[in-house]
Amino acid sequence: MKAIDIKLWRELWAMRMQALAIIMVIVGGVSIFIMSLSTLDSLFETRENYYRNHHFADVFASLKRAPLSLVKRIQEIPGVDKVETRVLAYVNLDVEDFKDPVSGHLLSLNANSAGLLNQIYLRKGHLLEAGRDNEVLLSEEFARAHDLQPGDKLAATINGRRKVLNVVGHVLSPEYIYQIAPGAMFPDYYRYGVLWMARKPLASAYDMDGAFNNVTLTLSKEGNEQDVIDQLDELLKPYGGIGAYARKDSCLIVF
Repeated sequence: MKAIDIKLWRELWAMRMQALAIIMVIVGGVSIFIMSLSTLDSLFETRENYYRNHHFADVFASLKRAPLSLVKRIQEIPGVDKVETRVLAYVNLDVEDFKDPVSGHLLSLNANSAGLLNQIYLRKGHLLEAGRDNEVLLSEEFARAHDLQPGDKLAATINGRRKVLNVVGHVLSPEYIYQIAPGAMFPDYYRYGVLWMARKPLASAYDMDGAFNNVTLTLSKEGNEQDVIDQLDELLKPYGGIGAYARKDSCLIVF
């Protein structure tokens, strides 16, 4: 062994405690990095499973008004798998014992159904029943903020007319995990909520019988996202389409 090597080992032994501390810091940093990657991967898989189990749509689009007959042409777009149309409205709400203005999005939903796409998860109460035009489901965060339980009532101004709605359940939705009002930066569950109502009365209120103003769809394995969006935009342009967008951009869009 060369003299310089002997000197190196002697100096290292002399500062062995400092060297051990450095090694421990490196080991701790690597361990935290590995645990962070594992946690991130676990969260990603959990999110993807949730989206998959509740059939979260891949593409969304809003428009002014289009007939339901257009659905067949949307389904014929190469790469499209499932299509669901909805009636969507922005409404003012009147919550008892809360004086500040409250707004919300009201989405149509078929009776006794969680939906084809963007399926809701019922946390409390029951789904909408057929023939009941005043029943409504509330996003759980909004219901919890105002302590609204199944059986309680709230009023909504639907296309200029005040309507008293009966709360029948609390739900979660993959579409509204991060629930913010149009133009807002952060969630405010006291002043903004998401509600689901039977399609027939909601469509009648907005002259949407046999029509829709919102469409969501999933892609087949061979479907190209951007190609589908481009063709969907072209198809919806005559009906007041305001631009389709992908799932990854859904948190950036306000209606």
